[in-house]
Amino acid sequence: MKKIMVIALLCSSMWSVAQTPSILFDTVFISALKGSLNNDVPFPISQVIARTFQQRPRPQLMHQLALLPSVSTISAGGGINKPIIRGLSFNQIQVFGYGIRMDNQSWDDRHDIGIAGSPFTHIEIISGPAAILYGPNILGGAIVFRELPPGTDESFHGYVQSGLFSNSRGLNLDAGIRQGKSGKYFALSANLQGHTNYTQGGGKKDKEPAMAFNSKYTNISLKGMAGIRNEKRSHQINYSLYQQFLGIVEDENLEALNNPGKKAERDYEMEAPYQFVQTHVISSESKFKTGKSQLLLNAGYQFNRRKEFEPGDTGPKSKFLAVALDLQTFTTDLQWQSDRSRAFRFSGGFQFFSQYNKNFGNWVLVPDARIITTGLFGLTQWKSGAFDITAGIRADANKLSTFTTPIQQPDTLNATISGPEQAVKKNYHPASFSAGVVYHLNADMQLKLSLASGYAAPNYAQLTAYGRHEGTYRFEVGNNNLNISKNLQGDISWSIRRPGFQASVSAYLNSIGQYIYIAPSGEYVKDLKVYRWKQDNAVLKGLELELNIHPASVSWLEYFLTAGIIRGQLKENKSPLPYIPANKLITGMTWHGSNQKWKELYATLQFNAYAAQKRPATFEAGTAGYLLTNVFIGGKPPMGKDHHWQWSVFATNLFNKAYFSHTSLVKNIGIYEPGRNIGLQCMYQF
Repeated sequence: MKKIMVIALLCSSMWSVAQTPSILFDTVFISALKGSLNNDVPFPISQVIARTFQQRPRPQLMHQLALLPSVSTISAGGGINKPIIRGLSFNQIQVFGYGIRMDNQSWDDRHDIGIAGSPFTHIEIISGPAAILYGPNILGGAIVFRELPPGTDESFHGYVQSGLFSNSRGLNLDAGIRQGKSGKYFALSANLQGHTNYTQGGGKKDKEPAMAFNSKYTNISLKGMAGIRNEKRSHQINYSLYQQFLGIVEDENLEALNNPGKKAERDYEMEAPYQFVQTHVISSESKFKTGKSQLLLNAGYQFNRRKEFEPGDTGPKSKFLAVALDLQTFTTDLQWQSDRSRAFRFSGGFQFFSQYNKNFGNWVLVPDARIITTGLFGLTQWKSGAFDITAGIRADANKLSTFTTPIQQPDTLNATISGPEQAVKKNYHPASFSAGVVYHLNADMQLKLSLASGYAAPNYAQLTAYGRHEGTYRFEVGNNNLNISKNLQGDISWSIRRPGFQASVSAYLNSIGQYIYIAPSGEYVKDLKVYRWKQDNAVLKGLELELNIHPASVSWLEYFLTAGIIRGQLKENKSPLPYIPANKLITGMTWHGSNQKWKELYATLQFNAYAAQKRPATFEAGTAGYLLTNVFIGGKPPMGKDHHWQWSVFATNLFNKAYFSHTSLVKNIGIYEPGRNIGLQCMYQF
């Protein structure tokens, strides 16, 4: 695989991929630091412009974000994809949308990111614990979804988009409308995704495509925003409904046993085991100008209902409700920001987070729980000549209470090993800081240095879990004695941005005290391995590269390269950490063109090279390296008088490669990632 990586790197000097989201250099305002350009922020913050996704369609949003150097995914089949930022996931990172912190039971590795990607216009990725303004439990970073409101005089317009995917016989439908007039505006959008079981790479088995049984999923979303604004204040209300039906991939032999004769099926009907997840979000975002300063107030309520169904014993396709949880979350975020035009600026605020988790299913994996977190923060920014200096501090009070929860239907495993106490009370009072400097070597070049700390409190699953974890083939046991995890991360980066040439190199070292992880204990409950939550000191380090060349003299050709290298291990015995993605290099080329009939033509040849992961954690299997080839072709055809149509055809995993992603949760049962996927996407704007 090392030879493949070297060959791909050499080829990148001739080929590029404009469709990979080069986000380091977008001169847009970073939402956490209102009024600050990315080049003036010392922390590793990247930004994706979502419209770039139109030119390289994928079935899921996380498939797009995973092309970034710092981002990977924990995947569990077709519809379940959980983000990893620089080797950290679960409640070690946070997701934000609609102006508030999102939560959909993030403690589980088989729970999806839980937020629909459309129609967000920008996505920010904060790599590391430098997200002082975003809130607690950001040990590894944050992903922030933003939708810009309609402009002051934005006329009524909208779009309809459809995408077809051959591999999973999938269909994605999107539609939306927007308008901004005088002091009022609104936007509405809807999305539907329906996919059957995907076919694995590597050809056919028994003369039939090798399917990933129960990898089917259906997602439905509805979003809306409405607001009023004037020179002194603005108010915006957001609402989102996101409903997911997510199949849980299982072993082929178990599939045949539970539902005989199902082998040849390629339908959309959900069959146990699967998850039903429904999330309602309502939030408000308000801004008040007080002279040259401003006051920001965001508040929200989330209701997340999760049902996990297991196969029943009354015949094929029967099911029963196993784990079921209702999660209610209230958030409030109050910020004051000083005059942003001054060389010295200050931001300060208060944040409140309250959450209650309630069981109503037959099985109990985690008990009922309540979490209350309050926090205070302050951030200063100072510009002096060629230097931009930023420093901040944060203090939190985190209270977690779990309660003894009766089991409606005892598990048939009848486990005899002792479990943790279910009624637990924990109080944490952590503090964190961040400090960094940007040195502008000249107008085009920057050198950035930063140092930041963060924390992640143990969640109620890590503290109290006790039972069979569906879809994981393991029996989990929590640990009441877990302490809070704290880290210290240093970053250094160099970047240059000139017309036709952009490049960056960044390196980081993340030292984590009391890192929380799960590992097998050597015990068994019947045929299930017992996994226990543990903690030890750990270290993560990595290197990230980005390069884009698009000279005006050769405007029809664009070159791009992005790469991420990471290593994580325990400090004491050097054992590898779990969920550490393989090193990756993504490169290719894009041809740009246009004529009197077709506009904005492009053709992209993309290569994704992943190294072998030879340092798996104790419960993981190593994976071989692989090289994937993708092709994207599109443009605006001469349909209608104003080129309102946009078409694209594509083929991912062009050569139908059979491979295992190292962070796949189904590779241990021999399920490969999706094979060749040929598709068509069409969008009409009006």
